[in-house]
Amino acid sequence: MSDHHQSPAWSKTVRTIRPRLEAQRRAGSLVCIDCHKPIQPGENFSVGHKVSAAQAKRMGWTEAQINAPSNLGGTHSFRGGKGAGTRRCNEKGGGQIGASLRIKKASAAKRRPEWSQW
Repeated sequence: MSDHHQSPAWSKTVRTIRPRLEAQRRAGSLVCIDCHKPIQPGENFSVGHKVSAAQAKRMGWTEAQINAPSNLGGTHSFRGGKGAGTRRCNEKGGGQIGASLRIKKASAAKRRPEWSQW
């Protein structure tokens, strides 16, 4: 979990937005921001960013812009238990971002020094 998602500001944002999304889910009108398929009543969901926190920070967004309701929405989540869906859109996206960062870091470590440094 990123530092952003462990911050008190994110926790407060989730507590504020989740009840709104929950009401949409119960009404059958909540759509996943990742796969654009409906999140059915009874399916688990998480609050996610339309533009990821990491990408938004690279673009110079403030925390308020990153956590704005217009940048948030429901995304399928697997938390186990009764009625759990099989989609894992939110976890899949986070995993892809993490894997990409690990690969870049590993590639940089394997690079040979420039000839001029020899």
